Amino acid sequence: MSNELFLIFLGDNQIDDEDLQEAYQKIILNNAIIMSRSDICNKLKHIKNISKSRDNIISKLVTDELLIKDNWFASKKVNGSIDLLPGFLKAFPKNNPQDQLHFARLLAKYNVHYNEYEESFKKHKTDTFPRTLTAADVKHKTWLFSNVLTDYIQKNDFLNQRIVLDPSAIVQENNSK
Repeated sequence: MSNELFLIFLGDNQIDDEDLQEAYQKIILNNAIIMSRSDICNKLKHIKNISKSRDNIISKLVTDELLIKDNWFASKKVNGSIDLLPGFLKAFPKNNPQDQLHFARLLAKYNVHYNEYEESFKKHKTDTFPRTLTAADVKHKTWLFSNVLTDYIQKNDFLNQRIVLDPSAIVQENNSK
């Protein structure tokens, strides 16, 4: 980020580079692998003057491909229909060395080391892979994970080796949620 301006001006409020760096790292190194917008906002709420620039911070991480936005969550209505809901999945490197190097450089742009990033996929430092995500990992009480997420994880080696979704945490036609 050395070539970029770190100050974001918001009228009389401004965010300095240290606060901005902290915001990026809080999201990138968050141990929540799939987050809603409000999950991200809650992680950043203690940073002074952050509220007006949260969307810019999230957008930059999506543009830089460190967050993947899609309908990772779902909610079941009373009539049985399922609403897909947007969220953010922490990105991951592809399996070839060139892409892994590119990804490591991308993380370095935010002062994050690849090993730190990979460790952030664990809930606790002493945990091992794969990590099982349960309904408790979804912070909205009427939401669960969507089949869009299930399919995405199954098709991706990096995620498949690190994440398992508990079946009760996935919205299904016969779930009561």
